[in-house]
Amino acid sequence: EAGADPNTLQYTAVNPPDADLDYAVELAEENPGLTITGGARDTFDRLAERGYDGRVAIRINPGIGTGHHEKVATGKDAKFGIPYEQVPAVAEDVADRFDLVGIHAHAGSGVLHDDLDDHCRAIGKVADMGRRVGEVTPLSFVDFGGGFGVPYREDEEPLDMQVVGEKVREAVGDLDARIKLEPGRYVVADAELVLTEVNTIKEAPAATVVGVDASLATLIRPAMFGSYHPIRNVSAPGRDAEPVSVGGPCCTSADVFCTDRPIARPERGDLLAIGNAGAYGYELANQFHSQPRPAEVAIEGGESRVVRERETLADVTRTER
Repeated sequence: EAGADPNTLQYTAVNPPDADLDYAVELAEENPGLTITGGARDTFDRLAERGYDGRVAIRINPGIGTGHHEKVATGKDAKFGIPYEQVPAVAEDVADRFDLVGIHAHAGSGVLHDDLDDHCRAIGKVADMGRRVGEVTPLSFVDFGGGFGVPYREDEEPLDMQVVGEKVREAVGDLDARIKLEPGRYVVADAELVLTEVNTIKEAPAATVVGVDASLATLIRPAMFGSYHPIRNVSAPGRDAEPVSVGGPCCTSADVFCTDRPIARPERGDLLAIGNAGAYGYELANQFHSQPRPAEVAIEGGESRVVRERETLADVTRTER
């Protein structure tokens, strides 16, 4: 429905519900180029039970997790992928029952300079397994997942992609398969921001509290990961900066975007921009506290258009009975 050719897609399933597998198998019947990636023996058994014998890939667990937070270091989390040393035996079984075309892994997300060597070490382990599985059956691709991050803090340096490329090539070595990388965060993280209006200024003994209409329902990363997002007063960027704590309308102490951060002094009615909201921003937006999700506006070539309409309270309650 989004316009992608299913024959080019790789569906990577983590504990997929029955309805998801049913849809993937149905889609593959008319689009034999679709690849279904499984990270557990059960997933392949469930595919076989549905009569599927098409293109598959094996998600492997390299045992190395990287990234900005332990909750995204999937490469060492048992939830994700076949345990590394079990992969050759699983590959033999899968190759007998399906068209095994690749292996896949994802070590983590938000990798910058400090994690780059460990990330490339994980890539090296995946490449080694690609060569071992390639002795069982020729592989079309080895997918090393994503992970490359962007600076969120003003004092962080961006990755030098020339250096990254050299390190990745060295880690991969000789591999008789197409190399895939998934630079999702790197592409979209700084392509979106949240605009929110100041509705409250409260001077308290411990802090100046700035209330805004956005909340953790709009952008949950600060509450979920303790993530830092840059915040600017775009209505009055020239005012003197003052340390303030910015929070939303939800009744929880987790609904805070920053604490004691210098921002050009906000006043009621000002618009604040919360940056780097493009990765795991709207995708994790929710209706907590019956908060309707905001509109999403795309700007390109100096022109803007609404790409996602603002929800109303009627939208929030529409499915309730």
